[in-house]
Amino acid sequence: MELISNRRELDSSILDYGHFVRRLSSSSPAVRDSIADAIARAQAWYAIYRSNAWHVGPAKFVGFRNMTPDLYHRHRRTLNGGQATGRIAEIVGPLSPAVTTHPAYRAMVDLAHSVGKEPRETTYVYVLPGEELVDEDRLIVDGVATLIRRSQLSANALINLRRQIDDMGA
Repeated sequence: MELISNRRELDSSILDYGHFVRRLSSSSPAVRDSIADAIARAQAWYAIYRSNAWHVGPAKFVGFRNMTPDLYHRHRRTLNGGQATGRIAEIVGPLSPAVTTHPAYRAMVDLAHSVGKEPRETTYVYVLPGEELVDEDRLIVDGVATLIRRSQLSANALINLRRQIDDMGA
């Protein structure tokens, strides 16, 4: 099995994972069981926000190129989740896990429940870069950006504003 090589493949794998889990009923019982068991055992999950919803997938699945439930079932004993996690870190950089109240974490729990499983207590969900601002945060940032554009600030005023914003984040 080949590891993913870029962010586009990672995002695609995460979206595919949710699609596959929703269609597990059409898989063989052995495949359904191995995916459900993997969901319960997975420790590192990755999340993206697309089409007004959080999408999640475990490293051992989304870290490999063109993974399917059948391929996962056949290779589950030889797939290396640590390698997948390492590759994902190479692609997106270091990440901190989301808190358990984060909607991405809730999406992982809901996915586990959809196959009758509970996630491990030591499960971590990592929100990929660029996905941090959603819903209200995105609306606020968009609104502030619109106000700044309409204010017709001078170049110096914009530079000073940017410095102040950068200082707030430091």
